[in-house]
Amino acid sequence: VELDLKDGVQVYYLSPKSQSWQVGTICGTSGPHKLKVKDDETGDVSTVEKHTNEVHKFMENGYSPADEDLFSMNDLHSSTLLWCVSERFEGLKQQYTRMGEIILSMNPFEGMPYNRPEVMDSYVAETDKAPHCWQVAHKAFRNIVIRDEGNQSVLISGESGAGKTETTKTLLQYLGKLSHSNSSHKLQKEICARVSEKLKNSNPILESFGNAKTVRNDNSSRFGKYIKLMLEPKSGVIIGAEMTTYLLEKSRIVTQGEGERGYHVFYEFLSGISAEEKAKFGGLKEAKDYKCLNQGNCFQRRSTDGRRVEDDAQSYRGLVDAMDKLGIEEDVREQIFTVLAGILHLQNVEFGTDAGTGKSTIANPDVLKIAAELWGVDAEGLGKTFTVKSSTNIMTTLSTQNETE
Repeated sequence: VELDLKDGVQVYYLSPKSQSWQVGTICGTSGPHKLKVKDDETGDVSTVEKHTNEVHKFMENGYSPADEDLFSMNDLHSSTLLWCVSERFEGLKQQYTRMGEIILSMNPFEGMPYNRPEVMDSYVAETDKAPHCWQVAHKAFRNIVIRDEGNQSVLISGESGAGKTETTKTLLQYLGKLSHSNSSHKLQKEICARVSEKLKNSNPILESFGNAKTVRNDNSSRFGKYIKLMLEPKSGVIIGAEMTTYLLEKSRIVTQGEGERGYHVFYEFLSGISAEEKAKFGGLKEAKDYKCLNQGNCFQRRSTDGRRVEDDAQSYRGLVDAMDKLGIEEDVREQIFTVLAGILHLQNVEFGTDAGTGKSTIANPDVLKIAAELWGVDAEGLGKTFTVKSSTNIMTTLSTQNETE
């Protein structure tokens, strides 16, 4: 469609500087295919391609920030959509916007009044309210229990820092409350409360072992998960839950970019255990002393709202408490932390090159031996998992130092 783009026409344009949609006024051309646009707010002049998706004519009354459904917009375009969402969030303080069956959420990076427990109670009682992610969960619940439509799925997606982790937690909390309110007698309510409590206590564990600080998000989930809730179809009581898919970013265990951290649990573990426990786990040190934790040169992370620095030692205590409440016995916890300690020691194993063969050797076998003893395996056999490239009955191929590292 040929747009009437001439001097004085107000447009949305994709700013080359910020790569975001801004509002400006055409103030000239730069050749036959480029426009000069003056930003209405800053006065800066940018050059954009004329016949591309970088410019869109501004329409008066193209949208109303007060309208909760984006599908009601008169001008359905990515620029107007984003401006509408932005004005709803910044001007009206509305985190959620409806888009047909989809709920679009802006991450406020702080607690909002409409996400409080008392507000959750009102959504359980009445769903015909302002847009909220709880409504998606409520509809799925209703389709199972009332409409008998079988299994339902809720998909939470977005870029890093969009708020997927917090949304998942509040959805699970809402479903637990909805299930509890739907329970008809004491036993059902007890079962529901017990399962809901276990779901709640699983969150600190999942976050410790699966979340890390990145340059964009201090609590970024570095894994994908599929959580399955089992409901008794007639009563709607949650009777169980399981995680059927778990896809971890394994590379982050051994490497991070500048300004990033590895998984929270390593820093929490080293900050939270006592000197005696560190000695028991093979003489553990500080996070800065391990190659798998110090590459990003970053040892702290901020809280979800960004206002304070998280206390890793306190987070470790919360992790242990959550494990205990979830029913993970002390000896199993000990085995889990022994595995973590072994990984830390292995990260400090150094490799050299045999002068005769040119193949890789272990330069500090004493460090390898500590990990092997913690895990109860043979040190020589553990070392071969690094230095032996392949082995058959006929031939063994050794790795070079570069391949081993």
